[in-house]
Amino acid sequence: MNTVKTNRVIAFMLIFTALFNIADYFLTMEALKLGIEELNPLVRYWINTSFLPLIKVVIIPAVLFMIWKLRIHIGKRMLVYSSLLFSVYFLLMIYFALIFLSV
Repeated sequence: MNTVKTNRVIAFMLIFTALFNIADYFLTMEALKLGIEELNPLVRYWINTSFLPLIKVVIIPAVLFMIWKLRIHIGKRMLVYSSLLFSVYFLLMIYFALIFLSV
């Protein structure tokens, strides 16, 4: 894959990872209302604070943007890293779909 195509794929995955991350926040809040327990211990610690929306909606997308800007320094591993992040959040979206379709 040439550099332009690789960069487009990486951009796509990072953008959707950021969007999935934001969706994760809102879907988590809805799941908690249904009585579903948060499984992530890091998120569980912040769940009832005003910091969680800041972290999930602002800081993580900003970090993903910084990663995009540093992609030249990260090199060929960038495709692997962004693929891994994207895959994790994509699977999380499938998990939420299964939760909300079963309610």
